[in-house]
Amino acid sequence: RAARDHLRASGRTGSVTPLGPRSIQVRVTITHPSLFLHVIGIPTLTAEGAATAELATEPEGPQQP
Repeated sequence: RAARDHLRASGRTGSVTPLGPRSIQVRVTITHPSLFLHVIGIPTLTAEGAATAELATEPEGPQQP
């Protein structure tokens, strides 16, 4: 829920998908008006990104082998 709230509060378009009981995937799409490319027919630029987050219960993150 925190990831969805953050997307909404930042005005970004995206999705949050549970991948299991301890991880989620967040996808975000950002679109901005282009500064100069509009003169050749490109009015906006779009970027997409995705990341996976896992719940850490240890103060310093999950223990590594």
